Amino acid sequence: MNTHAVALGINTYGYVGGNPIMNTDRYGLANDNSPYTGLPPHIAEAFRKLERQRVLNQRQWIGGAYDFFGNYRDMRDANTIGADKYFHCKANCEATKRGKGGESAACTISDSREWFDQHIKGDPASAADQAANIFGRSNASSPQSCSLVCSAFRPNGLPQGY
Repeated sequence: MNTHAVALGINTYGYVGGNPIMNTDRYGLANDNSPYTGLPPHIAEAFRKLERQRVLNQRQWIGGAYDFFGNYRDMRDANTIGADKYFHCKANCEATKRGKGGESAACTISDSREWFDQHIKGDPASAADQAANIFGRSNASSPQSCSLVCSAFRPNGLPQGY
């Protein structure tokens, strides 16, 4: 150990995040402040890939939530009787098309809403809404637009812009 460096307050274990017991740099390749410092390179890269996927999933989740908000706003603006199931299907489809994070948002938002509607509000249409939700998620892999995928739920009189 370099006692001069220690006397100057320099952390001589900076290469292992200040923790030489829990972290090591067996290969002498650590050159960043990442939490994966000291791991074998292939393990560190695997963790970095997982981290990138987590960030991507979060972005997809936020985008999926935005899809729900947009479809809710469109449903309110359209003010068309019977359009509820169409917008349920479309929101779930659009969110799921974003990827695993979007699908997670679709499940979380839809299932929470339907649980609330069924158990708190006593809404009898909850089961039909959930069927539309599942249909939208299940058919999101289609190359067709979600408007077309969900056209079976589209009521007469709904303006074409939706």
